[in-house]
Amino acid sequence: MTSILIISRYCAYDGAGYAGSKTHNYYLKRLYKDYDVKVLTVAGPSDVPKLDFEKYGIDADVVVVDEDPRRAWFFILHNWRNIPNYFGKTMGLVNGYVRRRVLKKAAELPGQGYRPDIVLLEWTQTLLMIKDLKKIFPSALYIASEHDVSFLRYQRRYASASGLGKIKEYLRYTSEKKIELASLREADLIAAHNSKDGDLLINAGIAPQKVHAIAPFYTDYGDVRYDPNSRYVLFFGAMDREDNYTSAAWFIEKVFLPRLASRYTLAIVGGRPHPSLDKYKSERILVTGFVPDIRTYLRQSVCKVAPLLSGAGIKVKVIEAMSAGLPVLANAIAIEGIPAVNGKHYFHCETPDEYTAIFERMDARRLDLRAISNNAKKLVADTFNLKKSYSAYKQAIDEAYAAHFSGRTR
Repeated sequence: MTSILIISRYCAYDGAGYAGSKTHNYYLKRLYKDYDVKVLTVAGPSDVPKLDFEKYGIDADVVVVDEDPRRAWFFILHNWRNIPNYFGKTMGLVNGYVRRRVLKKAAELPGQGYRPDIVLLEWTQTLLMIKDLKKIFPSALYIASEHDVSFLRYQRRYASASGLGKIKEYLRYTSEKKIELASLREADLIAAHNSKDGDLLINAGIAPQKVHAIAPFYTDYGDVRYDPNSRYVLFFGAMDREDNYTSAAWFIEKVFLPRLASRYTLAIVGGRPHPSLDKYKSERILVTGFVPDIRTYLRQSVCKVAPLLSGAGIKVKVIEAMSAGLPVLANAIAIEGIPAVNGKHYFHCETPDEYTAIFERMDARRLDLRAISNNAKKLVADTFNLKKSYSAYKQAIDEAYAAHFSGRTR
């Protein structure tokens, strides 16, 4: 049986909280059924009790690293050569201490008689180690799982920066793009987590035959019954992520408080809400923290808002809301990677005026929200079929493996 070593910057387990970890977990558990899988991953102390590799019989080496901000002095001490910079080997995306721990563990494997046929690198952070890993496993086929295209995130930061910060972000963006693309060229197969990211990589010079798009994992809320008469507006996601809490604050200050607060209730739902959201709590603005089942809020909401100010890659929470038939008001960043049509599957909004206009049309009953709901559900069901995605992914892996070990190029 073909052996795959999966090297991951973040651990995977059933019930993982972050979208990327959920996708990683889904494909890992599927790959385990078809290949001889071994995992080398990084986990925090709080993750360790949740790991389920032993339950599934998956061979795993876990590097435990406590990245509590209060231990910053420790990482500076062990990381002085790789303090986040613009020209280092990992662009500061990977702490030098973590990188050394992972590479040391990988280097021990050949001495134990383990030499994988395939090395699968999850996230850009491990992709940037590819040249070092090739020295350890020189004959393996290399697959890069690009959860998002990191240089796009930095490009957006550069575009929104000003003053001296713009120079800093430009250097960061151009340097990260250069090293990320160079690392991707070292890979034999690239799994982009949506077709738009795949096209972005091809347009940046990556060979098209290397790129294969997969569907991200999402929870299907197709059993939710949509009520267009609801008066809740929903924002949900991991609320400790800067992309989410800054976007929620923008919506509150630019749209909700000055224009909607008398007519609607805003529910900000998601685990570990950032303290900056505390000041907005009121009868009309709920900051719930973690909830065991989002269905309650999906049923009570007239729409989901997604005015994301930064980020890259496909937004799973948008897919999940659409799977529930909840009309989504989203900007370009929030909807990217989802082949939705404005006015048919969702409502495109960039400015406060555009968001307000949609709500005014809702109030005047001049929008067919049930049609949007039904169209969104169908789009998700047709586009993000996980079983079909895995089947096509496995075929791409097998074809790349056959080409690699027959001496042909893919």
